[in-house]
Amino acid sequence: MIRIAILTHGGVGPQGSTELIPALVNLVSRLSRLFDITVYSATGRANETSSFACGNAQVRYVDARYDDHIARIFLAFRQSLLSDHKELPFELLHGIWSYPSGLAAVILGKILHLPSFVTVFGGEAASVQRIRYGHMLKLPLRALTLWTCRKATALVTLTEFQRSLLKKHGLKRADIAVIPTGTTEAFSDLFKPKTLNLPIRFLHVANLTEVKDQITLLKAFRIISTNINARLRIIGPDYMNGKIQQTADQLGIAEHVTFLGYVHQEAILEHYAWAHMMLHTSLYEGQALVVNEAAASGVVVCGTRVGLIADLEDSCTIAVATGDHQGLAKKVLDLLNNPSQFVRLQTNAHTWAANHNLDWTVKRYTEVYQGCVQNKGTKADSETNDVQRQR
Repeated sequence: MIRIAILTHGGVGPQGSTELIPALVNLVSRLSRLFDITVYSATGRANETSSFACGNAQVRYVDARYDDHIARIFLAFRQSLLSDHKELPFELLHGIWSYPSGLAAVILGKILHLPSFVTVFGGEAASVQRIRYGHMLKLPLRALTLWTCRKATALVTLTEFQRSLLKKHGLKRADIAVIPTGTTEAFSDLFKPKTLNLPIRFLHVANLTEVKDQITLLKAFRIISTNINARLRIIGPDYMNGKIQQTADQLGIAEHVTFLGYVHQEAILEHYAWAHMMLHTSLYEGQALVVNEAAASGVVVCGTRVGLIADLEDSCTIAVATGDHQGLAKKVLDLLNNPSQFVRLQTNAHTWAANHNLDWTVKRYTEVYQGCVQNKGTKADSETNDVQRQR
């Protein structure tokens, strides 16, 4: 069984923790059935819990957090990982997010002569000037991110959209694998053809933040709800101090919009079962797992041309440019007047989600893991032969 160290700065925590990213927890848990995994998480909580489990993987907090100086983060990862490596050596280092975890994985890989694998998991490819969001906006962070992506033994992006942005920003690498994170069976079990009976039920699942651009969402929904009987549920914790709720009041649509705040992953299933369509209007997404969840559940996705929505446009999703609330509303209304097109998108999306579920993701990661380790052995044999020939 290949022994792997996964470096991250959050997303994996004890049951009930507010820092959990369900997609990452599910991925690590499934991978831990096939590999001997230890997760090192830089969350600044090293003194709270020394170790706990995620599936069969051991998870350990290291004494640093994401916004610390990179030297402190690196040293914290190094100290915790080296102690375990001496006891039972790792064969591969995997960084989740290219910075800082991926950077640490690549550097430690070079020090320990181990292959490194980096997953570009979030805003690393983004450069949203309007809200000052993304690693590509600031020169030092952009340089470190691109160096990490160049030097990793294997590099994975979540979508073709994300890969194309990295290339646009200067990453010259031909072997980038695109592996979206799939959903569990719980979502596909919800699937059934949906009748477009009134009111049309819309769902939005995301943190209330600037990058998710719920202002565009509400503006689009105002046009939609003026033309048809519609309801909107918004799920996600509020990081904007009530601004989005105030906007709904100002637009005169508050009676048609329900804000549910944070909803646990298991409880969210009933909302996918309720919805006809998902509206998702982010300024940037690496993937947006909610698109997978909606597709698997039979909820048709309409939104802005980012992440997985961009990758699946026309065949499985409807997309417009970021910020285009009028264009989005028009496309949604046109779709509702074309039931056969609605069914086509629903069916195509469900098929895509079923073919790219979590089991598929684990299989692809397994191939990358095994390729990294095998290539290291081949390289080591080649270097040994070169030395012997020189003698």
